[in-house]
Amino acid sequence: MTRLEIRLVALLVVLAAGSCSPAADSADAGADAAADAGVVEIPPILVSAWVHIDPLPPAPMTQAGYGRHRDGMLWYLDLAQRTGARISAQMTGNYAEAAVLQGHETDFADFMPGKSHHLGSHTHAWVHGGSAYSWTELPEAERSDPASVLRVFNDNIGFVNRIFAGNGCTAADNWFFHGSHATYPGMDGPILLNDQTVATTYTNVYRTCGADRSMPAAFRGGCFDGSGQGAADPHGRFVKISEVGGLIGLDQIHGPEGMVYGTVPYERRDFIRVVLEWREAARRNPQAPPLHFNYMVHPTDIESTARLGTDGRPIRTSIEELITWLNQEYVGRRDPAGRLIATWGTVPDIEQRFLAWEASWPEERARLADAVNQRTYGRLLPGLWTALDGAYHDRALSLAGVVAHRFVARATGTVWVLLYSESGTVSVPAGGDLPSDRDLMAGDGSVTEASGPTVSVGEPPVLVAPRGGFSS
Repeated sequence: MTRLEIRLVALLVVLAAGSCSPAADSADAGADAAADAGVVEIPPILVSAWVHIDPLPPAPMTQAGYGRHRDGMLWYLDLAQRTGARISAQMTGNYAEAAVLQGHETDFADFMPGKSHHLGSHTHAWVHGGSAYSWTELPEAERSDPASVLRVFNDNIGFVNRIFAGNGCTAADNWFFHGSHATYPGMDGPILLNDQTVATTYTNVYRTCGADRSMPAAFRGGCFDGSGQGAADPHGRFVKISEVGGLIGLDQIHGPEGMVYGTVPYERRDFIRVVLEWREAARRNPQAPPLHFNYMVHPTDIESTARLGTDGRPIRTSIEELITWLNQEYVGRRDPAGRLIATWGTVPDIEQRFLAWEASWPEERARLADAVNQRTYGRLLPGLWTALDGAYHDRALSLAGVVAHRFVARATGTVWVLLYSESGTVSVPAGGDLPSDRDLMAGDGSVTEASGPTVSVGEPPVLVAPRGGFSS
């Protein structure tokens, strides 16, 4: 498929999305120049800041809670305007009702189609009592009951749709559903696709949904068909988008996902792993699916009261630090061959690039689905991806002729150094974090021993540790 055909596919997707103005074509002139120079072209990593706009406190604390949540959202919007970051938010009905009642729908004007950010839906297990701010949470035993789930969706989605209506859009523009605390197997058709088999009070047809954390590429599958939110099916009805990074500023248990690491050293680790996959695709597998990186926060985490993360710093500070690092090192930057490494984007950008990719490489969909179902999130460098899951990024190192990053193993405190050359093979003197007696881990996870005063570094990335340093 030619570049023009890919752009046309993406534009048709946007035009089919809803009633508001379509997004502008984001084609990159620098990428055209790289292609003209004979460079193998792959799309840049799309970076997106995700926000789960979760339920508010129950009455009578609802209005005060809304004010604090809104303060966090407005702070984030201001930061995004100053830094170029782009936000994908998923809103619950609790917050949406409060915004409507207080006339704040236009807080989300820039989240409508054709604007900088994006808005979708999210539910917990709250239902509305019929009067203002009268939300209650369903008991655990009722959260998988089909009638209760229908009530959750009817009560929540209608309020979120009113945010769209307040900005000149319709329910057709509200097509991304992140996830819910109230679900049952088989609800894709009745609840998300709105197949008219149950009495929904909304007209939305959801086509894209959230998925389990870690996979840096969109894929196809069912959302709540009983196979699991992380399962893939190359012929599935929905495009599914994972969160790659953790809850920014927090290293903690997060529901069924278990332990999630989101302090800045781990967010950097997660992004660098995506960069390694992107770079390897450019080197030897340009038909690999387009990649994305995102991290998540709740508005309650970024209220002006400066909630502290697990590292003792305000979570706002962590967000600012991560965005600064991304912009300085990767977003808008090019590799030595002229390829754009990363750019800010939103859910529609991720979806459109996936659809263009699968139109270009339909035979690759099954391979991608297999990787997802086997939890091989680093498809081209599975060994390094898995190994780095147990480490955090400490800092970049300045070593002549190579790219170098210092990682620290979480369990042992052992220093690992990631190395690769941008061109050819380079000899790097041993010493310091590069021991004379060392173990080298290749992309597939195989480990070899080496000794000597220099480390030979080629274009394939390698992880270096002291002898025995990869042992737990």
